[in-house]
Amino acid sequence: MVSSLPLLLQTEHVYRQVIMASNGAGNPFDRVVFPKDTKQFGVWKDLIIGHLRQKSAALRREAMVKSQDEPSFSYEDLQQSSCEVPRPIDSEDETLNRKYKWQQVILNDQDTYIRTLLSQTLPRSYLESLSVSFNDERLPAAWKRLETVFGQSNA
Repeated sequence: MVSSLPLLLQTEHVYRQVIMASNGAGNPFDRVVFPKDTKQFGVWKDLIIGHLRQKSAALRREAMVKSQDEPSFSYEDLQQSSCEVPRPIDSEDETLNRKYKWQQVILNDQDTYIRTLLSQTLPRSYLESLSVSFNDERLPAAWKRLETVFGQSNA
């Protein structure tokens, strides 16, 4: 088992290089620019979801390589439901508290990443037209409104 770890690390390194190359100079948002033709919303949506699935897989792989707990939620889970990490019942258990805090950090990082991704790819006019600040709204509600405004077609 120990001998397979260097191969796993090499695979992770190559995977990151491929992802960076496919996204152009390492910017993960290059391929997910919102289309000028809003009828192409479905294509953009598929790119966003595919990108988030890649991020989820990379995060799970990284947790495995580092012998950490896997994330409780995937990036794409945050689009569909309000995700919350349950507090440990035994609040005195340091191991459980550390795991809880770790999952909270991961969940916060995922939420922040998705908000950054959307705010850097959505049309500025759309973001400025919102009556509720994008950052003050739960992600599932923001995503649902986005689908309502631009349509749910998967062109």
